[in-house]
Amino acid sequence: TIGKYNICIDKIKKFQESINRVYYTEEVDKYFASEFKMWFKAQKNPQSLNGIYTDEYISNVLGKVKASIYYLRDNVPDFKYNPQISSKVFSRVRSNTQYGIIRPQDMEKIYNYKGLKSLEKVRDLAIIQYHSCCRYNEIESELNGGYDKLKIYKTKDGYRWDIYQGKSKDKKTIPVHSRILAIWESGRIKELYNERNNNGIMGGVYMRKTLRSL
Repeated sequence: TIGKYNICIDKIKKFQESINRVYYTEEVDKYFASEFKMWFKAQKNPQSLNGIYTDEYISNVLGKVKASIYYLRDNVPDFKYNPQISSKVFSRVRSNTQYGIIRPQDMEKIYNYKGLKSLEKVRDLAIIQYHSCCRYNEIESELNGGYDKLKIYKTKDGYRWDIYQGKSKDKKTIPVHSRILAIWESGRIKELYNERNNNGIMGGVYMRKTLRSL
């Protein structure tokens, strides 16, 4: 996307400013990639729990540099570039991310979190995801539709929630856990919707701040 390429351009500008040098396209070679990686690893990642940029993230940025140069090579007459742009150092790295399983004792920490109002809303969001077994984008889609359009209703077997899945709009009906029901009946789920429109609790930064607080 354009946004991701703009992030890439911003990183390269900051890198060049830090070394007081401007790289021309014909100078983008293995040495550039090596220096750029070293600089990147020394930067702090505000969106990571450990504050580190991963090799996968850095390689994605270098991959966009490669893609941009390839595009210019193919579309701009007499465009100058370094053949080392085809080197493996500009290839994207795929990491084998290991995902943990949330245990009951982990959820107890989330249930009992009290603190910043914004992070308490993240707590509620985590509870809804956990007890509905829904993906983040499913909950986000429901909240985007508006609080008044949430299909939560009572049946003879308890409360149910009709959730419409993403672009397909396929409906699935799930039982409403007592903890979700408490969030809904208290009106806190409405606050999640309002916060979403104001670019609040749904952001990953707030999620990470909550995790640090537990």
